[in-house]
Amino acid sequence: MTRIAWIVLVGQLVAAIGSGLQWLAAPQYLPPGLIYIAGAIVILLLERWSRWASMGAVAMSAWIFYGGLNSGSLTRGLSSTKDIVAVGNWVMVAGLVVSVIAAVVAMTVTRSSEPQVGQRTAVTITSSGLLVYAVGNAWMGGWDLSRPGPIPFAVLALLVALVRYRFVVMISIVMSIAFLEGTVSRLSSVGFGSAALMLAGLVMALVAGVVAVMPQRTAQPASG
Repeated sequence: MTRIAWIVLVGQLVAAIGSGLQWLAAPQYLPPGLIYIAGAIVILLLERWSRWASMGAVAMSAWIFYGGLNSGSLTRGLSSTKDIVAVGNWVMVAGLVVSVIAAVVAMTVTRSSEPQVGQRTAVTITSSGLLVYAVGNAWMGGWDLSRPGPIPFAVLALLVALVRYRFVVMISIVMSIAFLEGTVSRLSSVGFGSAALMLAGLVMALVAGVVAVMPQRTAQPASG
């Protein structure tokens, strides 16, 4: 990796430490941000030769800020009277901001060829699964599209279908894992129909996404 990419990675690691401090304050709850940060780190390491490897850090950081501000959890955490919670949130935010700035620079200065995902069927299933989840999530929320879930997942489904680079599918895998954990944890309070759609969509997107990003084996010529 380039030096600027290492800064992206260090920023995400600092953010992970901040999220971990929040976890220590309430160990019974896994901070969703920790999953997104871990996903960004994995994408960065697996795609380290790609110009767009840092896009995972940008996307995951943006989602953490969007979700935290939309729910109010980030604002409450930053102003918490519990020192470990406030410090954890400020450390996380500082790490994410540094990481995003470095990521933008890294994507601007890096030049590389970008192989597309060859598993077209798997990509189509991944995109379809994300759409199925978006419909189920919208159904669960009484078709209130202002909630975080339906529109972002529909947009992600469109990006997976149109931008056939590995990093896009990897972002969808991270999102599927994070939302699968959240969906399973609240199954008892969700209607059967919407729960079935959301679970089916996330499993489709996760399994097909993993298949899509797996290296393809080239056929060996038969020895004669």
